[in-house]
Amino acid sequence: MQARDIMTISVISVPLEGQIEGAVRLMLDHNISALPVVDAEGDLKGLVSEGDLMRRVRETDGPRRSWWLEVLGGSGDAARDFVKLKSHRVEDVMTRDVVSVEEDTNVAEIARLLEKHRIKRVPVVSSDKVVGMNRSGFVGDRQLK
Repeated sequence: MQARDIMTISVISVPLEGQIEGAVRLMLDHNISALPVVDAEGDLKGLVSEGDLMRRVRETDGPRRSWWLEVLGGSGDAARDFVKLKSHRVEDVMTRDVVSVEEDTNVAEIARLLEKHRIKRVPVVSSDKVVGMNRSGFVGDRQLK
């Protein structure tokens, strides 16, 4: 069995220049927990998930810090964290290093990747274009934990 046998082909994606509010609305309207992020040519550029959005909210509960001192004198992580927290752009909060597979990837390999990277979904790509997604944590007839 291969990725093409278990993938959902009606993939809903969000544009790289899209707004977070629009991505959230798509997730809620379609009862999905992640969206591939694509550029104007339809190439996969990232993935925005509930986890990305939850981390964004969780960071507001942390200790208050002098962010401007960290931005000016820090390693750059603070500036990136500040942008993720305050931005309204999908591009700023998405996961960039996306694990993806080709249509002919064996299901056992997909299961191994999900386990190794502790992820729930992988976009299925062909020539950098998203053609499917593995079905919400399922590989074949078995639910992955």
